[in-house]
Parts: sequence; structure tokens; C-alpha cells
Amino acid sequence: MKQLYRILRSIIVSLLFLAVGIPILLYLLLWLTPVHEKLRSVATEELSALLGAEVGIERLRVLPFTRVELGGISIVSRGDTLLAADALNAGISGRNLLFRGRIVVTDVELMQPDIRLSRDSAGAPLNVQPVLDKLKGDGSKPPKAFDLAVHTVVVRGGRGTYDVLSAPPRPEGFDAGHIAISGLNADLTAPKISDRRTIVSLKRLTASERSGLELRNLAADVEFAGDELTVKGLTLSLQHTELRFADMTLNLKGTDVGLVELLKGSAIYPEDFSAFNPALASVPAPIMVDAKINLMRDSLQVNRLNLNVPSHDIFPHFPRR
Repeated sequence: MKQLYRILRSIIVSLLFLAVGIPILLYLLLWLTPVHEKLRSVATEELSALLGAEVGIERLRVLPFTRVELGGISIVSRGDTLLAADALNAGISGRNLLFRGRIVVTDVELMQPDIRLSRDSAGAPLNVQPVLDKLKGDGSKPPKAFDLAVHTVVVRGGRGTYDVLSAPPRPEGFDAGHIAISGLNADLTAPKISDRRTIVSLKRLTASERSGLELRNLAADVEFAGDELTVKGLTLSLQHTELRFADMTLNLKGTDVGLVELLKGSAIYPEDFSAFNPALASVPAPIMVDAKINLMRDSLQVNRLNLNVPSHDIFPHFPRR
């Protein structure tokens, strides 16, 4: 009887160790700097293989089961730096991960991202194309199912460039061949990101282009499922211009894409677009506008367009030819 008691006691102690001791040991190990360095090395190798590019991570810190912090991030493809960022921090819901097996990201912070896109000429592929091709795969394997949620995403101090290397730069105004964006800030939530359905709520997006074009805010609730894109509450604000759109559902693969309606009360201030033509800076404003446009695959149909312009003659402000 005593022998049986000892065996049962050993089994119970072993089970308790497996249930409690191993998680505690793992928790303690994840605080150690050598473990962080090993994780950084593994993450760099795995991400480089996944993207087909050289991924750099200068710093990695793990707060067990709750948070991952990365610093000094870079992605380099064929000698071109595609992305650099000061920091990428993510909070993880340990309860959802451990008990439900679902990845729920409580918050993501992307600090000082710098995106650099370029192509050799107007018809050449982008420098990021090899990475996109790698992620797309060769079609031999079916896409993997995934399902996650991100409660809060914050982007601060972002910037980006797009250059057509063969195009000469314009001395002034907006240059479509050499675009430079700064002051990119965004706040959004993504309650569902899966292979079947994605829901994103963009609360705020601001940015400036070196020509003087300024995006004061872009906001919308977006849902993508199959071939349909649903957009609700879309508003676009420039320095003075304010455009508000009706809710819309667009068929991304159909011949008839869908209806886009610009709501009454939308106002255009031509001076906001003076980067495209300096003469717009002196055009009277505001121009009140509402419209209903049917988008098709290779054309559009204007069903309604109302413009309420100031009483002044706007045409003398444009140079005669």
C-alpha cells in the first residue's frame, strides 16, 4: 500500500511540475538577455527566408506572454532599402493565446517608419516586387488559413518616397515621378484579419507631400470579404477641402464596380491643389459639390454632378493659351 502511495505521489508531483513549473521556468527564461539575442537571430533568419530579402533587427525584447518590442528594423532587397523603422512594439493577449489558441494583438506601435519605393523607368517593376512575388508563392501550395485581431494600431512620424529613377525631377510643384511624404501618422483598429474577411476602422490618417499638398485627415470603416469591398463613413480632409462620401459596396472583380456618391455639404478649396497648378491658389472658394458616379471596370458614368461656385468668374484666374 505504501508503495502504491509513493507511486501516486510521484505522479501527482510530476504533473504539478509540468503544469506549473515549466511555464514558470519558461517565463523566467524569457527575461534573460541571451534568450532575447537568440530569438532576435532566429526571427531575423526566418523573416529573411519568408520575404526573400535581408531583414535586420538590432534589438529584440520580450515581456513574457504580453509584449514584444523590436528596434532598428530594416528590409533590404537587392541592395535597396525598402523599409526602415526605429521601433515596432506589439502587445499580445496571453489569455486568448493560451486558452483559446487565437492571436489577439492588443496594440501595435510603429515608430518612424521610412518606406522607399522606386523603379528604373515608368514601365519597370517596383523594387519591392521580388518581396511581393516571394510572399505570393508559386501557387503550388494552397494559402494557409489565419485569423487574428488587432485592437489598436498607432503609426507615428512616418515618411516615404517613390522615385522613377530615369525621370528628371521637376523644379517645383507636384512631381509624380518623385514623391516624398512626411508626417505620416495613423490610428486604426483591425478587429478581424483573416483569409476570408478583414475589417479595419481607420480613425485618422495624416500626411504631407513636399510640394505642399497636405492630407489633414482620412477616415473610414472598411470591410473586405471575397470580391467585395464595403466602405462606410469615408471622409477626406485637406487644408480646407472637406469631402464626405455615402456608404458604398464595390465589386472588385466585376464589370460594374459600384456606385460612389459624394454627399451634399462637401466643399472644395482649389488653393489646396495649387501644387498641381499654381493658378488654383487664386481661384475663389469654396466650391460646393455633390455627385453620384457609377464606376465600371474601364469607364465611369456620371449620374449627377452639382457645383455651386462663388459668384466671381473663376476662369480669369487661369492663364489663356
